[in-house]
Amino acid sequence: MAFNVETLCKGTFKSPHSLEKTMEFLVDYDNAIGKTFSCLEKFIKEKENTYRWIFENLSYGDYQLQIQFVTRFEQSGVNLLKMFPIEANTKAKLSGHWELTPIREGTQVIFEATLTGELPLPGLMKDRKSTRLNS
Repeated sequence: MAFNVETLCKGTFKSPHSLEKTMEFLVDYDNAIGKTFSCLEKFIKEKENTYRWIFENLSYGDYQLQIQFVTRFEQSGVNLLKMFPIEANTKAKLSGHWELTPIREGTQVIFEATLTGELPLPGLMKDRKSTRLNS
């Protein structure tokens, strides 16, 4: 038994570089993403613009969970980088985008992403639920 969880991540930051230089950095996926997301254990190129993300294990009591998914990146114009989930045998999906806007000091970057995942219902909770239903 499992349940679905959806997490939204939003952030805005400034790059001191031009819009073009900032986008150039972002599309260097190995460096921009593979080395800057915390808790990312592996970032593996599967094919052109498509990567597998594997995060460090999460622990809760005796339970271990490792989040992994595959995304495809697509640049749309000079100011938008999109990320799409690739259907695979994973229980997590990530979609989102980086939107770049030139400002006097460089570039403003808006990042939005949604992580959807299927989490197993721990055995202890399953037992409690079935006990309550049978009471």
